[in-house]
Amino acid sequence: MKSQLAFNGFLLQTSVAPLSVEFSSREADNFQHHPKLDVTYHCPCAIDCLIYPRLNYHDELEAIVDPDTFTRTCDPDQDYRGSQGDNRWTFNAWQEIGDDADPCTGSIRLDQDPQRSVPDSYQLKFSGHETRLQRATWLENAEEVAVSFSYRREGLTDTDQRLLLQASDGNQFDTLLEIEGGVTDAEYQDVSFLVPQSYIGAETVFALFTENLNEAQHFYVDRFTVSFLGDLDTPQILSVVADSYLNEDDPDKTFIGLNELRLKDQVSENMRIIAAVSTGGLLEDEIVSSAKLRFWIKDNRTDRETTLRIYPLDESWDWGSVTWNDREKDVAAWAVPGGTFTVPANPLDTPTLVLPPGEKEIWAEFDITPYVQAWADFPSTNNGLLLTVDDTGRGKDLKISSMEDGNKALRPHVELQ
Repeated sequence: MKSQLAFNGFLLQTSVAPLSVEFSSREADNFQHHPKLDVTYHCPCAIDCLIYPRLNYHDELEAIVDPDTFTRTCDPDQDYRGSQGDNRWTFNAWQEIGDDADPCTGSIRLDQDPQRSVPDSYQLKFSGHETRLQRATWLENAEEVAVSFSYRREGLTDTDQRLLLQASDGNQFDTLLEIEGGVTDAEYQDVSFLVPQSYIGAETVFALFTENLNEAQHFYVDRFTVSFLGDLDTPQILSVVADSYLNEDDPDKTFIGLNELRLKDQVSENMRIIAAVSTGGLLEDEIVSSAKLRFWIKDNRTDRETTLRIYPLDESWDWGSVTWNDREKDVAAWAVPGGTFTVPANPLDTPTLVLPPGEKEIWAEFDITPYVQAWADFPSTNNGLLLTVDDTGRGKDLKISSMEDGNKALRPHVELQ
C-alpha cells in the first residue's frame, strides 16, 4: 500500500485490487483502534524539543452506549470517566455541581449536537445558570500545562451568557477563560492556552461553568485536553474508591466513613483492611509495567517487627454494609469470615512489607503489578484487596489513612509507571 498526500488530508489506496479491506475509523468504540499519525521531531541545536506536547489527559466526552441494546447507561461513573489520553484522569470522574448528576438529563448532559454530521457522536451540552462540571487532575510535577477544547454556541442572544473555564489549586475556583454568548456558531471553535503556574499541582481541578442560559440556549463542548509541555515525572493514578476495616471482635459491625483504618493481629481480635481500586483509567488490553499500592501509616503502636501482606479478594463486597462475617450484611456471608482470599503457593508471590517497631508517618508500598494486569485483562476479577498484618502484640495495632482522610495527599492509591 502507499499513501498519497491530498489537499486537505491523506488518501490511502492499495497497489492491487483486493476483494475487501476494512479499517477502524475515529468513531470506533475502542479508542486504541482509532487511526493515528505518529510524528518524530528532529530538533536542530539550541531548540528545545519539549515545546511539543508529550503527554496529556484527554476526553472525547462520549456517552457509554450498550452495543447490544443501543441504550445509554446514564451512569455518571461510566459516562463521565472518559480517558483517551496518554495519562489517566485521577481520582474522580467529571462531577456535576448544581445540577442533577445525571449525564442523560438536566442542564448539564451528554447529548448529540445536531450540527455534528457524525452519527452517534456525543458532546457536552450546557443549558443552565451557574452550573459547573469539574474534574480533578494530578499535575504535581508538571512544569508547564496547556488546556484545550472545542466549543459551539447555539441560540445565544446576549453577551452575558457565558462559558467560563475555571481552575482550582484545592482552595477556590478562579476564572482562566471567558467565552461570551450573543451568537450561534456554524462550526466548532478551538481554544488553547497556558495554565498559570499557581494552579499546577497535586490538587488541580478544572471546571466548566455556565451563566444565564436556558433550555433553548446551549454551549456544546468537545475534546477536552490537558497537555504537559515541559518536563514531567508524574505518576498515573488509580484511586481507592471504597475502603473499610473488618473487626473480628465486633464481627457484625460495618466500619465506613472513617478517616483512618485499623490493622491488628491477635487471637479473636484480628482487624483487616479491604480496599476497592478503580480501574476506570486503564485502557483496553493495556500492558501494566508497574503498579504500586500505597498506604500511609498514620500510627504504629507495636513494639515489635510486623509484616504486612496484600491479597486479592476472591469475592465481591458491599462498601455500605461489609462486616467481618458478611460481604453484604444480612444478604451474603463471606465464604471465610474476615474476607475470602487465596494464599499463593509460592509465598514470594504475595506483596509483603516488613515494618520496624513503632515506625509511622511513612508510605507502606506494595508491588501489585500482577493484580492490576489481571484486572486490565479481566475486569470482572477485580474484587478489591485485603491488607493483613502479622503479630502486632497484645493490645497493639496500626492505623492507616483512609480515602476519607482530610489530607488528600495521604489517601491510599495505586501509582502506575
